[in-house]
Amino acid sequence: MAIDIALRAAVDESLAAYATTNAVFLAERLLASSPTPESKYLLATAYHAAGQTHRAYAVLSPATTPKNRYLLAVCAFKLGKLQEAENALLAGASGVEGAPSEAYCALLLGQICRAGNRNQKATEHFLRALELQPALWTAYENLCQLGADEDAARFFREDTLLAATPQPQQQHLLHPQHNNPASSSHLNVLHMQQLPTPTQGRDSRERSAPPGEYSGIATP
Repeated sequence: MAIDIALRAAVDESLAAYATTNAVFLAERLLASSPTPESKYLLATAYHAAGQTHRAYAVLSPATTPKNRYLLAVCAFKLGKLQEAENALLAGASGVEGAPSEAYCALLLGQICRAGNRNQKATEHFLRALELQPALWTAYENLCQLGADEDAARFFREDTLLAATPQPQQQHLLHPQHNNPASSSHLNVLHMQQLPTPTQGRDSRERSAPPGEYSGIATP
């Protein structure tokens, strides 16, 4: 329906402009009109951006698409539902249908394991996240806090950063929905993250988010 397309575009626009209250209102109207997994994702994204994690979790449960499962895992983790968060990720929550890459899933799995005192497993997931995406400095900070002896230069180098960054043509292939004028960058609301410089590596141990707080996603 044309009205659904217009509402999706308006929700995306509101999220991109940080007009979260407006995004929530419009996304609620959209879900009432078109109760699809995509509509649930947009409303949950708006709730998450507005700091309403419980509502985002309720809308997504049960999640049936990779990106919905990823956001469900994020919300479940923030709510202390560690096993449910892990199950959602292991069910398949990366790489397709606009879902975050495997690196972000590995980062979140590391956070989940660390919060559950499974430090060895957490270390494995953080290392995997860095191998896939060296720009995930949060993973390196967590490794430092867990006592891992890893040199920042192993990951945070120009060649590794460039190799992990999709080129414009790759972005086109990975995210064909960007060609749709009714679609915009609501996924960016989930992925925005400030990256320190390498000189902040081991000295940043005390500044990183404590276990139980997923610092890989920016919230308002």
